[in-house]
Amino acid sequence: IVSDRLLQHSAGAEALTLHRTMGVESPHKGASGSPRINAISKKLVYQPCTVCGWTLGIMFFITFALGVFNAGGLSEQSGYDWDISTTQAVINADMITSGESDVDDISISNSTERTDASYYITIQYNKISCNGENMFTPETVKAICETDAVVYNNLGWKGTGIMGSDEMGFCLLSNGECEQPISPSNLFYGSNHNFTCELLSDEEVAVASATLYTHLTTTAGELTYGFYVDKQAPTDGQTCWTRSMFKVGSPLRGYSGASSVGDKQFYKIQEWMADVQEDLQGFFGMKAEGFQALAGQSVNLGGVATKGGLDVNWFSIVMQNAEMMHTVANDTNMALFSMIFVWFWIVMHTGSFLIGSLGMLQIVLSLPVSLFIYRVIFRIWFFDTLQTLAIFVILGVGADDVFVMVDAWVQSRDEVPYGGGSDEDEEQIVASKCDDKAFPVCCATCCCAGPCACKGHDPVRADWYVRRMEYAYSRAMKAVFNTSWTTAMAFFATAVSPIMPISTFGIYAALCIIMNYVFVMTLTPATIIIQEYYMEGTHGESSGEKQSSLPNCCWCCSGPNFGPFSDTVKGWTPPPPSKPEKVPIDEESKAIEKMKVSPCSPEGFINGYLNTMELKTQGGVRWFAISTVLALSAYGIFSCAASSQLTPPTEAEQWFPDNHIYSKALKSMDKFLSGDDDSYALFKVVYGMKGLDRSKYNIYIPAENRGETKYDSDFDLQPAAAQNAFLDACDTIRNYPCKEKGCQFGLLIRPNTTTCFLEEFQTWHYNTYAETTYDCTATEFYSRLTTFRETTAPKADPYGDWSTEIGMIDGELKFATIDSRMTMKVLQSVIVKRPISKIADNLVDDLVTTSTLNKPFQWTWDWVWYQTEEGLIIGLMLGMAIALPVAFATLIFATGNVVVSLYAIVSIGFVVASVLGACKAYLDWDLGIAESVAGVIVIGLAVDYTIHMGHMYDHASHEIGAQDREARFRFAVEKMGTTVFAGAITTAGSGMFLYFTVLLFFSKMATLIVFTIFFSFLYSFGFFMALLLLAGPEGEFGRIGYILESLGLRKKADYEKPASAAVVDEALAAPIGSGEVALKGDEDTNL
Repeated sequence: IVSDRLLQHSAGAEALTLHRTMGVESPHKGASGSPRINAISKKLVYQPCTVCGWTLGIMFFITFALGVFNAGGLSEQSGYDWDISTTQAVINADMITSGESDVDDISISNSTERTDASYYITIQYNKISCNGENMFTPETVKAICETDAVVYNNLGWKGTGIMGSDEMGFCLLSNGECEQPISPSNLFYGSNHNFTCELLSDEEVAVASATLYTHLTTTAGELTYGFYVDKQAPTDGQTCWTRSMFKVGSPLRGYSGASSVGDKQFYKIQEWMADVQEDLQGFFGMKAEGFQALAGQSVNLGGVATKGGLDVNWFSIVMQNAEMMHTVANDTNMALFSMIFVWFWIVMHTGSFLIGSLGMLQIVLSLPVSLFIYRVIFRIWFFDTLQTLAIFVILGVGADDVFVMVDAWVQSRDEVPYGGGSDEDEEQIVASKCDDKAFPVCCATCCCAGPCACKGHDPVRADWYVRRMEYAYSRAMKAVFNTSWTTAMAFFATAVSPIMPISTFGIYAALCIIMNYVFVMTLTPATIIIQEYYMEGTHGESSGEKQSSLPNCCWCCSGPNFGPFSDTVKGWTPPPPSKPEKVPIDEESKAIEKMKVSPCSPEGFINGYLNTMELKTQGGVRWFAISTVLALSAYGIFSCAASSQLTPPTEAEQWFPDNHIYSKALKSMDKFLSGDDDSYALFKVVYGMKGLDRSKYNIYIPAENRGETKYDSDFDLQPAAAQNAFLDACDTIRNYPCKEKGCQFGLLIRPNTTTCFLEEFQTWHYNTYAETTYDCTATEFYSRLTTFRETTAPKADPYGDWSTEIGMIDGELKFATIDSRMTMKVLQSVIVKRPISKIADNLVDDLVTTSTLNKPFQWTWDWVWYQTEEGLIIGLMLGMAIALPVAFATLIFATGNVVVSLYAIVSIGFVVASVLGACKAYLDWDLGIAESVAGVIVIGLAVDYTIHMGHMYDHASHEIGAQDREARFRFAVEKMGTTVFAGAITTAGSGMFLYFTVLLFFSKMATLIVFTIFFSFLYSFGFFMALLLLAGPEGEFGRIGYILESLGLRKKADYEKPASAAVVDEALAAPIGSGEVALKGDEDTNL
C-alpha cells in the first residue's frame, strides 16, 4: 500500500509525511545537535517544576520591586508631553516661559488675582428648525439666558465676588468684579443683567435683533458682533447659530502667575468645571444611564441637549481634558475583556487549562517586568496612556509565541520516534545510578531509603521526552526569535520619532516583545511537560501502552517518574526500543478518517487551503494560485497609490464620537462670522532672547527643568535707532498681509489687537516729563521705563500690567515683546497652519534691525502643536525606513535565501500599504495621531506571519530533505499554518474589544489592528505562499552560501544527496504490493 502511494509522489517530503501519517517510523531522530539545547531540554524535562517556580518567582519578584522603587504607576500628565523639545517653536516657548518667570514683580497696590483670561467655557445654540426666520424669539432668548444662568449661578463662578474673600471664585476679574459673560442675552436684557431671565415681549426682542443685524454692516461692527452670529447673517439678515462665552481667570488666589495646561491651577479649575458640567448635564437630563453608566461614562453620548427649540452644545479645553482622562481610564478596562478572550482561545487551541492560564500569566507579567527594565534600568520615567496600548499588541504576539511552542511539541509526537535512540544510549540510561552525587535531590529528598526505587519509571520514555523537547525547542526558538526580533526592532525603530510619547511607546512595546520571548522559551515548555506527564494521567500512549497515573515520589525535585534510575530495581524491565512495524491494510482508511476535520477549525482551513492551492487543471497549471498572486499584486499596487494620498488632517484632531457634546461643539466653531479676540492665536514678537540652557533637562520628565533663558548682551532699547526700529516693527506687524485660507481681512494680525508698549511709553513720557524718550540718557530712560511699567497698564487691558511685555530682571531690561492676536483661529489643522507659519517667518525677516536690536523671533502656541503634527509624519516615515530593512535582514538570517526574503519583504510592504491605503480609500482618514502610531504597530505585526511561513519553507530542506517547491510549500503550511491561523484569531480578537471604547483613538486602533491582521494573513497565505508554490526556490537556488560560492567568494562545499532522499529512493524501489515498507533507522540513514 505504501509503495503504491509512494509512486504517486515525486517529493521525498510527501513520502515521509505519508509514513508519519500511516504510523511508520520517521527517520528524524529529534536531536538538535546542540549540546546547549540538549542540556536545556533535559532541565525542562527532568525539573519542570523547578523551571516554572524560578521563572514565576522572578516575574513576581520584579513586579513587587516595581512597587518598592515606586515605578509602577502612570506618569503625571503635563502640557509638554507631546511637544517636540528640539523644535524652534518649543525652544521659543520655553525661553518665553523662563523669561517671564524671572521678571521683577510689579510693585503696585492692586492685586492681579484672576486678571488673565486663561480658559473659557463656550456654549453654542443652534435653532433646530431654521427656515429663514429670525432665531431670536422671546422663548429662545429666555432659553439662552436660563442655560447661561446654570454657569453664572454656580457657586464657584463668582465666589463672593469680593477681593480677599476666603471663598475662591473662578471668573475673570475686572477692577475686582466678575467680568460679565459674553452672552447674546446681554443684547436683550442689558449688558449687566443678573440672569433672572424673565420672558420678554416680541417687540423688545425684535428691536434688539434689528440693532444686532445693523451693526454687522460695518467692519468694526462685524469684529464686535460677529461673535454672536453665523457667517450667513450679514447677507441673510438672520442667524441660525449664536453662542456665549464665560472667561475663567488666573492666577487663582495663592498663585503668582497665569495658569497653563497641566499646572496645579489647571487641575483646580478642572475640578470646578467638572461641577459645572454636572450642573449642565442635570439641567438637560443628559447624565449617563444603563450601559453607559456601567461603562463609567459621564455623559449620555446619544442624548441631545435641547431647550426652547434650540440644540445646545458646550465646550472647554479644560472640560475636554478631564473628560478625556476619565474616558481613557474606562476605555483601558477593555484590556480585561481582551485578556479573557485570548486566555479562552489559548485554552481551546492547546486543549489545556494549565497551559492557557500560565500562558496568559506570562503574557501579563511580561508587562511589569518590561516596565521594570524600562524605568529602573533604562531610566525612562515617562509612562502614559499610550504605553498601555502595548497590552493589546503583546496579547496577540504572546499568544502566537505560545502556539508556536505548543504546536511544535505536539508535532514532535509524530516527528520523533519513541525509543529511537541508539542501543548504546539506551544501555547507558538503564545502567545509570541514582547516587548522591548524580541525583542528590532525588535521593536525599524524594526517596526515603537509599537509591530511588519507585516502580514504573521509564528511562526510554525519558529519552524520548528529551528528544521531543530538543525538536520542539530548537524549532520554536528559531521561529519565535525571528518574529520577536523583527517585531521588537520595528518598535525600537519608533525611538527615532521626535515625539517622546511615541518613541517611548516603541521602546516599551519592544521590551515587552523581548521579555515575552524569554518567558515563552522557559515557562511554556516546562508547563507543557507538567501538563502532559503529570496531569493527563496517561504515560504510554505513544508506545502503545496505556498506563495508569503512578505515584510521583520525585514530583518537583527530580522531574517526572521516568528515571534515570538504578538497574537494581526489582520487578521492572524497561521496554525495548520500538522497531519498524507492519502497516495493516485498514490503517490507510483510518488515517484518512482522522484527517476529516471541521472546515471551520484551523486544521480544516489548512486542508481546504492546500487542496485549493495545489489544484491543477488538465494542462497541469495551477490557475487558482496564479490568479490569487496576480489579484493581490494588483491590489497591493492600488494600495500603494492610495496610501500615498494620506495627508495631515485638514481639521483639528477629533477625540470623541460625532454624537459627543464636545465633538459637535468643535465642529460648529467655524460656523460663526467672527470670534472673540481670545478665539484667535496669541502672537508674540520677542527681542532680547537668544538661546536656552537645557543642561538639566530630562526629556522623559518634560514638565521639569525645561531650561534657563540666555539673553542677548547687545540688547539695548534706549538708542534712537533701536526705538525707531521697534516702533517700525509694531507698524509692520499690524499691517502685514496674509492671503491664505486661515487668515481674515487679508491680514496676518487682527485689527486693534497689537499692544506696543513703546508707543504708550513715549506718550506717557512726554505727558509726564515734557520731553521725548529720544532726549533721555540711558539711565533716565530705564529709570522712567521702570516707573512706567509699575504704575500703568495697557490701554487694551486696563486691569492687566506690563510685566511680560517689558522684561525687567533685577532692574535691567532683558527682553521686550510685542503682543497681538492673529487672524488665524486656534485649533486649526496643519494644512491651514503650514503656509501661515511661513508668512510669520517672513514677517520677522522683514523687520529692521540695529546694532543693539538684533533680529527677534516670533511665536504662537499653535506653532508648537503644528510641529508635533509634522513630527507625526516624520516619525512614521523614519520608522518605516528603519523597520523594513531590519525585517529584510531578519528574513535573510532566518531563511538564508535571497529569493524567499525578497518575496517576503514585498508581501510585508503590500500589507503595510494595504492597511494605510484602506484608511484612505475606504474610511477617508487623514494621517493623524492614531494613524501615525498605528503605522508603526502595523510594521511590527505585519512581519510575523510571513516570517513564520518563510522560515518553515526554508526549514523543510533541513528537516525532511525536501528540495522541490511543492514539498517545501506543503511542509510549511502543514507545520505552521494552524499556528498562524490561531495567532491571527487572538491578535484580531484582542483588538476587536477596542471597538467598544469611547475615544476615537482607541476605536481607530481597533480598525487598524484588525486590518493589519486581516491583510497579514491574506498576503502571507494568498500572495507569499502561493508565490513560493509557483516560483519558489528549489534546491540551493537563492541561498546566500551558494551565491557566494558561485561568485568565487567562498570555497565550494561538496553537496551530497540528503539522506532522506535516499530513504525515499529505497522506498520507491521496493516491490509494489509487498504489504509493508520498513524504513531504515536513523543510525542507518545518518539523518
